[in-house]
Amino acid sequence: MKTQAAKILASLLLITGFSNVTLTAQLTVKSVGSVRHDANTQVTIVFSAPVEQTSATTFGNYTFSAGITVTGASLMTGLPPANSIDIVLNPAPNGRVFDNECVVLTVSGLAADAAASVTIQNVQDRATPPNTIAATNINFKDSGYAWAESGTPAIAGKVVAVGTNGFDIFSAGSAQWANYDEVVMVYKQVTGDFDLQARVEFQDFSSHWASAGVMARESLNERENSATQQGDASVDPPIVGTASRYADVHPNPVQDFNQTGPPAPIFEAGNNLWESHIRRSTGGQTGSDNATVNTPPYPNAWVRIQRTGGDIHTFHGADGINWDPAADRVDGTDWLDTDGVTPKSLNQTLYVGPAFSPETVNIQQPAGQNRMFLYQVRFSPITVPYLRLPVDANPCGVLLLVEDATGVSVNTSSVRLTFDGNSVTPNVSKSGTTTRIGYRAATPFPAGSSHSIGLTLTNTAGDPQSFQNSFIIPAYPTIPASYAIPTAATDPGLKAQVYQIDFLRGSALEIVPFDGNTIANAEQQWARGLVDPNTGQPYPNVANSAAQAGPINVDYINWNGAMDVGWPDNDQGLEIGDFRSTNSPPMDILDLPIPGIPGTASDPDPNNAGRAVDNIVAEIETYLHLAPGCYRMGVNSDDGFKCTIAPGAPDPFGLVLGSFSGGRGSSDTIFDFVVTTDGYYPFRLLWWQGNGGANLEWFTVNLDTGEKLLINQNDPNSIKAFRTGRGRAFVQSLLPADGFTVAPTNAPITIVLKDDLTTVGSIALSIDGAQVTPVINKSGATTTVTYSSPSGYPLQTKHTGTLVWSESTTPQTLWTNNFTFTVRLLAPHDLPSYTAGTFWIEAEDFDNFAGAGVPAAVNTMPYDVGVSMSYDGAGATLGVDYFNNDNLENTKPTTYRSTGDPNTAFRSVDVAGGGNNEIGSNFQIRRPGGYDMTANYKIGWGDNADWYNYTRNIPAGLYTAFVALSDGGDALGTPNAMGGTLSIVTSGVGTTNQTLKALGTFNGPSSGAWSYNNLVPLYAPDGSQAAFKITNPATTLRFALRAGDYDWLTLVPVTGIAPNVIAASPLANTDTAAASAVPRDAKIRFTIEDFSTATVVNSVKLFFDGNDVTSTASIAKNADITTVTYVPSLMAGGPHNYELRFTDNGSPAVTQTNKATFTVSAAMGTTGQFLIEAEDFDTGGGQTVALASTMPYLGGLYASTGAVLNIDYFDTDARDSQPYRGGFPAGQSMRYG
Repeated sequence: MKTQAAKILASLLLITGFSNVTLTAQLTVKSVGSVRHDANTQVTIVFSAPVEQTSATTFGNYTFSAGITVTGASLMTGLPPANSIDIVLNPAPNGRVFDNECVVLTVSGLAADAAASVTIQNVQDRATPPNTIAATNINFKDSGYAWAESGTPAIAGKVVAVGTNGFDIFSAGSAQWANYDEVVMVYKQVTGDFDLQARVEFQDFSSHWASAGVMARESLNERENSATQQGDASVDPPIVGTASRYADVHPNPVQDFNQTGPPAPIFEAGNNLWESHIRRSTGGQTGSDNATVNTPPYPNAWVRIQRTGGDIHTFHGADGINWDPAADRVDGTDWLDTDGVTPKSLNQTLYVGPAFSPETVNIQQPAGQNRMFLYQVRFSPITVPYLRLPVDANPCGVLLLVEDATGVSVNTSSVRLTFDGNSVTPNVSKSGTTTRIGYRAATPFPAGSSHSIGLTLTNTAGDPQSFQNSFIIPAYPTIPASYAIPTAATDPGLKAQVYQIDFLRGSALEIVPFDGNTIANAEQQWARGLVDPNTGQPYPNVANSAAQAGPINVDYINWNGAMDVGWPDNDQGLEIGDFRSTNSPPMDILDLPIPGIPGTASDPDPNNAGRAVDNIVAEIETYLHLAPGCYRMGVNSDDGFKCTIAPGAPDPFGLVLGSFSGGRGSSDTIFDFVVTTDGYYPFRLLWWQGNGGANLEWFTVNLDTGEKLLINQNDPNSIKAFRTGRGRAFVQSLLPADGFTVAPTNAPITIVLKDDLTTVGSIALSIDGAQVTPVINKSGATTTVTYSSPSGYPLQTKHTGTLVWSESTTPQTLWTNNFTFTVRLLAPHDLPSYTAGTFWIEAEDFDNFAGAGVPAAVNTMPYDVGVSMSYDGAGATLGVDYFNNDNLENTKPTTYRSTGDPNTAFRSVDVAGGGNNEIGSNFQIRRPGGYDMTANYKIGWGDNADWYNYTRNIPAGLYTAFVALSDGGDALGTPNAMGGTLSIVTSGVGTTNQTLKALGTFNGPSSGAWSYNNLVPLYAPDGSQAAFKITNPATTLRFALRAGDYDWLTLVPVTGIAPNVIAASPLANTDTAAASAVPRDAKIRFTIEDFSTATVVNSVKLFFDGNDVTSTASIAKNADITTVTYVPSLMAGGPHNYELRFTDNGSPAVTQTNKATFTVSAAMGTTGQFLIEAEDFDTGGGQTVALASTMPYLGGLYASTGAVLNIDYFDTDARDSQPYRGGFPAGQSMRYG
């Protein structure tokens, strides 16, 4: 679901240590505090308005108590401006510092934790005429803290000390993850045990994973770049990174700048949860845990970090008194040496304090880039009632929640509210310590409109309080009046139908999606679209006899599978969700068992002891009586749901009011909508459960009080539901379901429509934009539309459908229903059996050339790694058998390849179990030809520097290839998210100097989850399926990874392959950014290889910029290779194009065309030009490679050469990417693109 616009309000709080500000012409001081930074002691003075440079930085305008001397003064600038879109939507509750409002004084003589005073005079603001501050004396106490910044962020951080009450921390840090930190930390050095507690009052909308909390770490890593912190695994010996061991606890933002760039919305829902990070070993990776899941209650989001002996404990809470556990980091288990195996206790002395990294690397929206973000941390509790954030806007108004402080509560009779400057009468109620203040206008406000509130009240201590803010009305649907049925519905209650199958929806079967809990999969099951391959029929309904007999009448929905007396889990009989019999009225409703469950079959999940309690879909149909107004509805579910409304029910094309597509434990989804006309409206609630827990509650929320009531609950304020009504004609079902992603290649389109008070008329169907002729049958009130594509649908293709049908209203209504479906991915069972010559290679079974050679078992098909384990315990040589440029080991010692380089820190190959123990894993089952790959492994944590050699005795022949890759770092279907290259090593096997012949490129969309493999085909340069020849008895293949986790590789025999272009230059603009830098004197070159048929040389035609240049091109054939070369005149800068045509000698002959557009650089390739590549600087202390001075120079001659710092080059930041010239020390290496 797309995230609605931000709903965040903030307010002005009265908090000890930070006084209210009255905006007048008088210039005042808001706060004074001090903190150390490097060798300096900084006193930060915050004024009520921007101050003028000269008077603000004049030393004599600040007089400190005895012994303290001003040695420097500056204005703090570079802060986010007040008109930043996130600051407008999410203002800090106590205000924030903007440019020129904070003076930073450097002083001497101020001791740590010492009390002091300062008199401020003669400072002027920037008004016209300027206001001069009255002489102001401020007493303050040094904070005792210092601050530093790890890493080398693009924008340096800043810190404002707010008395001794806390800090405003500004940071542009890109990361606090993996093995690199850019973190602003305010710290004390603490030896031994400690217990630090702090309140996260506020953090900006920054990135999804921003970290604003408290931390304990061994090293600050101050000014250490990524190369220093990460180390260098590619050199010998490897350099261990310096990234400090640490533990922390922090909340993430409520909303964040989108992780996807434009045209995606600027903001998206933030993670809005707690995390506790740990880096167990110096230079190692970061992990994250959290034992208690709830949302941070800003501005009262408390964090706590505690040391007891060698253990670190982290907590979070809502009041600074009661604590929820986050994570325990135990000495002897969690704290490790740099090898990632040997226990090593934490240092006795640690840096401890608040820390902030907005992790800006995740921000892809320009409005959130190249700037700092704010984290406000306070050490004192809130001592007066406070407004809870985020504030809750709805289509008709707002609900404000004010929480009492300890011993001080809201005087509810004193509450006053203004809305858009006008006094309004709110609904005020009290529940425990929460005062609920709701305002609801008579008519809804436009979605996206801006509004303001002003709230005043008096607390029981007699203090007046005020809160001011503005907010935006979120998006919401409006239910059309025409959806109401013409006459009142009858028979109070709801109708439920339950359909359970004896099949693990979303199991590890190769053609089933990894997540069986999506909306599309639930709709597919409900429409009887999941077919038993053994019978060719839909899986039968195995729910009990009551469910099979038809709809079950229910009074309300408060279902819980655990209420079944035979529930197989240890939570049998335990109520869950919002409504429980132990709650206070009106939410004291006993959970009920799920109708029709347990089923009559033997559940295939071994955890259920045969009791059929999984794989359920239910459809609840009812008519709700709704008056005009704004509504908030909610569903608490385990797993997902979809709530829709349509003129006739149930209709899969109904207007979606709310949904959750996925698996989850018992959780709420809340959604708003507007009704314009009183009436009885047909609702459909589709609910599903995959496995494990199962529950469903359907309720509404009172917009004035936040109180929840079940639909049709026995309460005068509940919405009433009815089972019987007559509406309009509707679509009853669609197959394949809209959005279904694993349709078979021969999937028929089947649409069922039903008449009611109106009837279905004309019908038209289009597929992929072309109108088709379906078969239309009408039987009574049921119209069935079916269409089967004569040629079927290719694997891995997405298709669109449009159903247009008329309804017999007056005037006639014409409905247009759009849908999509995707044909399933290629799966192993689609490939030929090993008996037909398919050859399988497991990722982890790469060469050990210096060891025992190639085991015979890997050359014999079927090869089952679960039985043979041929390379278990085998070593390998870095740079000879494989290459891995990181130290992201999955296990220590390395799984499977447990000796030699793969088991050496910083050289380990990241072999991990990829079997059915991993959620979402697949392809771990039967291979073609009837053999299993059971205890399989995969290679993870890969990047585009990694490669692996495989020497095999592959039968001679013509092959294509597929690789099993997975990706969980991108959304399902993200283009180009996984891939690599395949080559033959033609010489140098077993050495560090190997020659490669490229065979093709693997390129595929994201699989959507780690360990959920897709089969990615091998492509030729022209985008066609690549083919290659195996001719030698022993062949060494190299798979070089680009992206994704790598599981296995298979070679598949092919026939009937026409000649292919295996190399072309220049490349097309769409292939590489470098294509826009083609020199003016470049040659046009092609290499065509023959396969099943041969290229007819005299058929070759070449066109350049639209002109036939065949007669001036050089065309030659040597055995099965045809080369085409054309040397154009000096090309002008700008776009050019070519087109190559050729025909083979097949019967019938096949003519192919290869064309591309490329861009010539006007500055490159001019006659007499001398080219120097940036990366080809001198080597060995002034030495050169002679051929680099011979033009034309195509680059690459300095590959793997070293250089001498300060003689051949100078570099100190070392943000490395791919190695071209190896052997540079950490902190002095190059970044090559």
